[in-house]
Amino acid sequence: MSRVSSGHAALLCAVLATLFICQVVAAQPKPSRQGEVRIGNKTPYPVRVVITKADGSLEGAFWDFAPGEGGSEGIRLALANKPVLLGEGDVITVFTVDGSRKYWGPNILGRTLAPFWDGRRRMWTSVLRP
Repeated sequence: MSRVSSGHAALLCAVLATLFICQVVAAQPKPSRQGEVRIGNKTPYPVRVVITKADGSLEGAFWDFAPGEGGSEGIRLALANKPVLLGEGDVITVFTVDGSRKYWGPNILGRTLAPFWDGRRRMWTSVLRP
């Protein structure tokens, strides 16, 4: 039977503890990108922006934008004067309301090219272009 010195035993315990902590940290879900959303309409069409949250807590909320409304910076979407917070997996769909049958989306946040995540400002942004 071999004997392990106390120094080696301490080192072995430290290595095992580090491996355990690394496994626990790796198993934790990554924090979702969540933040406000800004939409701009640089098209010549009036559009409707429809939001559906992945968890079902907000379904079918919509905002209407006039042609050119919001420009390049976009307008912050809010309900009851509180910003709408969206995260990865939530869906934004935009369509024209003038009968021209144009639409953008559905766009799934974090999975499609738009809206874009601005990590510095912690918000989603999308500017519609013709």
